[in-house]
Amino acid sequence: MPEDRVDDDMLRAFDYLAGLDNVDADRIGVMGFCYGGGVALRHGILNPRIGATINLYGDRVTDPQAFGALLEPDAGPLLGIFGAQDAQIPVSSVEAFREALETAGVTHTITIYDGVGHAFVQPDLLDQPGAPREAWEQILAFLVEALNTTK
Repeated sequence: MPEDRVDDDMLRAFDYLAGLDNVDADRIGVMGFCYGGGVALRHGILNPRIGATINLYGDRVTDPQAFGALLEPDAGPLLGIFGAQDAQIPVSSVEAFREALETAGVTHTITIYDGVGHAFVQPDLLDQPGAPREAWEQILAFLVEALNTTK
């Protein structure tokens, strides 16, 4: 699927949600896993109305000038979650992502969980101690704070 088509679909989905009577358009966040993490990041960069962006082991941006809407003063924060043993995403690339976010002044939290690889947040592991549950709890707390909502 071409990126511009995916990005257009995401913008249309946002507009649809924001137009619903029972949705507070100021409290819409975007989250994605793997490929979807990169899509979520791109959407946060493209859409200045996103209240929170969560990228779980997806694409990273290392150019501080490429953060688009995330550079705006009232932009929502970004959460990035990665595994230290991810064979697809080297820790060095996550650190470069973190450095670019810091240089750009984007409000962010980047967490690299030790002992786990790619795609470690799995539904069947969330009720057990360990990195998947810790990451899920971090996501929920981030959303509560970023979108000023409750669990």
